[in-house]
Amino acid sequence: MGPRFNPGHLEPLLTIINREYLSMNLPQYIIGLPAFAAWFACGLVAFAVFGFVYTSITRHDEMKLMKAGNTSASVAFVGALIGYALPLGSAAANTVTLGEFITWAAIGLVVQVLAYFIATFFQKGLSQRITDNDMAAAVWKGGLAIAIGMLNANCMTY
Repeated sequence: MGPRFNPGHLEPLLTIINREYLSMNLPQYIIGLPAFAAWFACGLVAFAVFGFVYTSITRHDEMKLMKAGNTSASVAFVGALIGYALPLGSAAANTVTLGEFITWAAIGLVVQVLAYFIATFFQKGLSQRITDNDMAAAVWKGGLAIAIGMLNANCMTY
């Protein structure tokens, strides 16, 4: 039979843990939780609004194409989502008020919509090519969205 568990052996460790825990002043660590929740909730709403707006302006139906297994539609759309998430994260990190965060989230949305129009300007028939599952078109569109998003995100610091 193996050694028996003796709770007394844990007392020194529990004493150290309790002393450290009590000295942390726990409320100081969670005081930012409401602000986190507010910024995160606003970020999720902004992300959903972006997804709705973006899928409304494109000439192809991303959701229908992705459900049908169109990889190009997925690559292009995920590129746009990442391209928006980058400035959204930068706005969350660099703003002080929710109003300021929402303003920069809206600016990020406008910039990504402009990126879409830039992509379609330089690649005629882009939506049809994505509908036809042309991966080169998807990488162009998604890659440009990410590049613009990175530039946008880094310009939001002050």
